[in-house]
Amino acid sequence: MGTLTVCAAIALSAVATSTVAAQPTTDADAMTTPLPPERQVELLAQQYLADRDQGWLGPGEQGAARLPAHRVAAQPANVSSSIAQIATELADERGLRASDVKTDFVPGAEVEIHPDRASVTTTSVTNLTWNDDELGSSMLSDRYRIDFSRSRGQWHVEKVSYVDPPSTEESAQQSRPAENSEPAESPADAGGPPHQLRTVSYDRDAAAAYAQTWSIIDYSPGPTPRYNHDYHHVWFDEDEYPAYDNVNDCTNFASQMLVAGGWPKVDGYWPGNVENWTDALSWPSPYRASETWTIAYMLWRFMTESGRAEAWKSGSPAETDAIWDLQPGDVLFADWDPDKKPDGKIDHAMLISGTFTEMGFTEPVYSQHTPHRHNIPLSLGIKMATAEPPPVDPGTGMGGQGREVHFYPVHVKDSFEE
Repeated sequence: MGTLTVCAAIALSAVATSTVAAQPTTDADAMTTPLPPERQVELLAQQYLADRDQGWLGPGEQGAARLPAHRVAAQPANVSSSIAQIATELADERGLRASDVKTDFVPGAEVEIHPDRASVTTTSVTNLTWNDDELGSSMLSDRYRIDFSRSRGQWHVEKVSYVDPPSTEESAQQSRPAENSEPAESPADAGGPPHQLRTVSYDRDAAAAYAQTWSIIDYSPGPTPRYNHDYHHVWFDEDEYPAYDNVNDCTNFASQMLVAGGWPKVDGYWPGNVENWTDALSWPSPYRASETWTIAYMLWRFMTESGRAEAWKSGSPAETDAIWDLQPGDVLFADWDPDKKPDGKIDHAMLISGTFTEMGFTEPVYSQHTPHRHNIPLSLGIKMATAEPPPVDPGTGMGGQGREVHFYPVHVKDSFEE
C-alpha cells in the first residue's frame, strides 16, 4: 500500500470545520500526527460533500465552498453549484431560502484504498435552517460513494454516486422467516378475530407528531438516525440490535405513524393476506409482520382496499395536483424503480408530517425513513428526486437522483367503520 502525500488535505477549511467536529481528530492533531491513509481519504470525501452542501445557501453566498487544488487535484472549483441550482429554483418558485446549513456524518464509513484508487461510502446528514419560521428547519440524510484516483501524490474525485437503499420487498424477505410452511391446523384466515363494527377516528395531529419525532437525527453521542425500538422486532430478533443499514424501513415507519394516529391493527395468520395489517402476526412465528406492514405496495393496497383511506389521482408530479392537497397524517407513495424509472409497482412511502404557507401557497412537508428525511418541503423533495445527478467535471448542473417518478397520493379518512 502506497504512502499518501496529502497531509495538507486534512487541514479543513473554515466552512467545513463544524463538519468534522464530531470526529476524534482535530485539525491541530492532523498537522502533527500522521493519520492512516484510510482516514485521510475519508476526510477528503467528507470535505467534498460538506463543500457541496454549502450550495444550499445559494449562488454568491457559498463562501469558501471549494476544495483548493493542494488538497484534491482536479477538484471542480464550484462543486456547490449543483446544489445551488436546486436552491435557486426553490427560492424563485416557493420563496424559500436556507439561512444556515450544517453537515455531519454518521459514523462507520466504508473505505477501500489501493495505491492508485480509493472509494469512500459514507452517510451525510444535512441540517437546513429556513427563512420561514413556520417551516423552521429540515434534516436529510443520504448515503454516497465517492471514487478517487491518484496521480503524482494527489487524489482526484472521479465519481460521486447516490447509494440507493434496498427495496421494501427485499427487506421484508430478510425479516424473521416462517418456521413452517403452514400451521399444524390450518386456521381460516379471516384477517383477525370477529368483532362488532365501531367508528374509528383518526388523530392527524398525533400521527404527524409521531412522524416528526421519529424522523430526526440524534446527536448523542454522534449523528445517528432515530428509530423507535418498540418496533425493532419487525426486522430483528429481540436480543439482536444491529444497524438498520441493510433494510428499507420506510413502510414499517408509515405503519407506525398510522397506529399513532389511532388505526387498530388487524391480526391474522398469513403474511401475504392483504386483509392483515400488524407488526406481529399470530402465526407463523412470533413477531412476524404482515407484508402490508412492511412492503410499500402492499400497504397501499391495505389502505385503499380496507376503506380506511382513499386513493387520489396518481401520476407524475406534473400530472397530479392531488399531491399538493395532502394533509398531515396522509401518505404519499412513489414508483421509481427499477433503474430510477416507474414500472407500475410502488417502491416507497413518505409521511405527510405538516404543512407551511409561503408566497400565498400552502404545501405539504414530509418525513420518512430509508433514507431519513425530516420536515422536507414536498417541492424540494421532488427536485432532489427528479433532478439530474451532478457531473463531477465541470461540476455544474442539477444535484439530484435522476428519477422518473409516478406518485400515488393516499388520503386517510378522518373516521371509518371498523
